[in-house]
Amino acid sequence: MNATIIGLTTIGMGLLSIGRAVAAPPVPYATVFAPGTTAETATLVKLAGTTLNENARQADPGQFLIYGFPVSAGARCRLNLVLEGDATPAALVYGIKDAPVPAIITREADNSLSIIWTVPAQW
Repeated sequence: MNATIIGLTTIGMGLLSIGRAVAAPPVPYATVFAPGTTAETATLVKLAGTTLNENARQADPGQFLIYGFPVSAGARCRLNLVLEGDATPAALVYGIKDAPVPAIITREADNSLSIIWTVPAQW
């Protein structure tokens, strides 16, 4: 089993504030965590300038955070972020050797950000 790396960064004048994140490899392996918790710490690979503010992780323009999740080859994965504000962060998915993995990124009606990707079969 390898890890998928998700990188989030703000662009321009936007502000990213993550209130809750859900990472879901195939059911029943959903992982739910809130910023600042032990569960989030276990997934954090790198932080650059973000702050924790009242159970939300905040990133000003140019700041970023990277989450890493264990995944299996061929798995279809979804990361759902509950966001505050109108800014949509740039979200990138990386696989082995930091190779980019194609992802579908959509802003949902509830203002959350959904990132969906399929882990390459040759993992």
